[in-house]
Amino acid sequence: MGFLDGTRRMARGTLPGESLEIFNLGSVRISDMNKKFMVDRALRASRHKLIVGRWGEGIACDFLFRRGYLMVERNFHSRNGEIDIVARKDDIFYFIEVKTRTTEKFGQPEEAFDWRKQKKIEETIGDYIFFRSLDIEEWRVGLISILVSGKDRVKIRFFCK
Repeated sequence: MGFLDGTRRMARGTLPGESLEIFNLGSVRISDMNKKFMVDRALRASRHKLIVGRWGEGIACDFLFRRGYLMVERNFHSRNGEIDIVARKDDIFYFIEVKTRTTEKFGQPEEAFDWRKQKKIEETIGDYIFFRSLDIEEWRVGLISILVSGKDRVKIRFFCK
């Protein structure tokens, strides 16, 4: 069996008794040393997204609080998804998705909120009302878009149906 069959082989330039294993992952070859680096890099990127997301949710809560909203709950999870913020103002419940970006390279934050995400949130709202045994007469879905530009500039936009 050869290298392309997924078997391991000794890399050229290694000393006897020293092995550098190379694996075939489709058309990409990744050595053990690079594999660890890539996993670490993926974990760092994942952690970064989580940190930025949680930071954005905190900014969004402060934004809503300053406008008279009462924070009811954050990060409600169900089998259908997650609701970032549940808030209330004037007996109306607001279920708010927060999108935070640190660059415009991939578009505006609100562009990531499509009809699929809205449908998923509406299903999660049904779970929220059921699990909390609430009798809510009126509710709305909202989106807070946060774009960080520069060291101390934050652009916040609030969209609500």
